[in-house]
Amino acid sequence: MNQLQTKTLDSEVLGCGLRDFFIAASGSQIFLAYQQLKSLLPDLPPPPATDEVEFCFNQLFVGPAAPIAPPFASVYLEEDALVMGRTTLDARDLYASLGLVSPWQGRFPDDHISLELDACLHFRQLGNGPLGGDIAQLYQRFLEQHLLLWVPVFVTRIAAAKEIPAAIRTVADLLLDWLRQELTSLTQKENEDERCVCGPGRSGPEKLG
Repeated sequence: MNQLQTKTLDSEVLGCGLRDFFIAASGSQIFLAYQQLKSLLPDLPPPPATDEVEFCFNQLFVGPAAPIAPPFASVYLEEDALVMGRTTLDARDLYASLGLVSPWQGRFPDDHISLELDACLHFRQLGNGPLGGDIAQLYQRFLEQHLLLWVPVFVTRIAAAKEIPAAIRTVADLLLDWLRQELTSLTQKENEDERCVCGPGRSGPEKLG
């Protein structure tokens, strides 16, 4: 998926679709989430049969055998690659700072990719409020110093897996592209704000000095 295609979309709607795909709990939910993404991006590969996509999805992300690409940040960021470590608790603390609580707290690791994507969506909403600047800085750090440290490795594991439908590989690429574009948008907005305040030739209350 090239960046020009995703830039034309409503980024929040796309983020919701990615969140719902990775948290799907059955073949029918996976299929429905993929169809929603495909409604936004008609050029996505056709979805495989429900049974096939559920089998491959479980191989990658769920089990019962050890998943090929566990969707938890701690697997990639902790030295012992175990879930429910410091990374998981840090994610929980971040959610609390946004007024969020995982509906599965204590029963399901808080650093699952879908829960982290949900936090991204809340960052976007809060960024339009009175604390927008502070929220944007926190969101930028979350992307740079957390998500974009582990998601590229997660996506690489998916790409390296054998006999995985093109649909799943494409969604993984779309996930990484979405996160990178979120960071790019934040950086551009920060630069624009700085130019508004400090740029030459400006007049009125925005100009300092």
